[in-house]
Amino acid sequence: EKVAKELRNWVEEYANVGLGEAYLLMAVEDATHYDSAIKHFGIAKKANPKSIELQAILTGTANAELAKGNASGALRAADELVAAGKSARNADWELAGLKLKASIQLSEGNHADAARSYDSIVRMVTSALGAEDDPKRKRELERAQVEAGAAQGWVMMEQALASKSQADFDAARGYFTQLPAKFRNRPEALAAKTNAMGVIKLAAGDAEGARREFVDAEVRYFGVADEVARSLYYQAARLGTLGRATERSERLRELNAHYPRSAWPGTLK
Repeated sequence: EKVAKELRNWVEEYANVGLGEAYLLMAVEDATHYDSAIKHFGIAKKANPKSIELQAILTGTANAELAKGNASGALRAADELVAAGKSARNADWELAGLKLKASIQLSEGNHADAARSYDSIVRMVTSALGAEDDPKRKRELERAQVEAGAAQGWVMMEQALASKSQADFDAARGYFTQLPAKFRNRPEALAAKTNAMGVIKLAAGDAEGARREFVDAEVRYFGVADEVARSLYYQAARLGTLGRATERSERLRELNAHYPRSAWPGTLK
């Protein structure tokens, strides 16, 4: 009887995870399916609150809630994933939950809270690194740490670009200036700093100085995909304002061909 019940719960759990993910995909064409996705993810979680699929369940729930315009519901799911990660001592769940939380906060224009979430990632990963002995896992965590640190700076930059406040630009400049030393001069930090100086120069009207920074980021830190993609985007944007259509198209072609999974393809037409 006990084995039969466990089997039923297992079948119910995995079937409903699959249904939730299917409805989430269908909702791209028909938003009425978001409710069904939330329902089935909820059934899966109830069938097994300690499911190894908990990250998929809560991430799917958060994405569906956010798509419906329910940011508070999305944040609850993200917070639940963070809490589950802490309870299970699962750094991947905790990291995923904090990243999810930051993205939700950014989508709502809440820069201050998003910056705090990225800072929480840096502190959480720093703690996890202290207890990690496996070299491969340490490298993965160190990369997550510096990427979160850079993301925190880009949230500050986004705030500055939105407010056009010199104080906000000064805060972003100060943050990025210190970033490489904070993260052991890793290429990810150096590339982010270079691009950030380009964005600040571009906003100040120094188009040629900005160009040099963006090209430097692209050439010197070619292994940092996210920052190379950012560089190509800003190069294309700048070339567009100068009316240099052929060069602009070439930058966009490189961006779309080589970095299709970055945040930038499709943001410039």
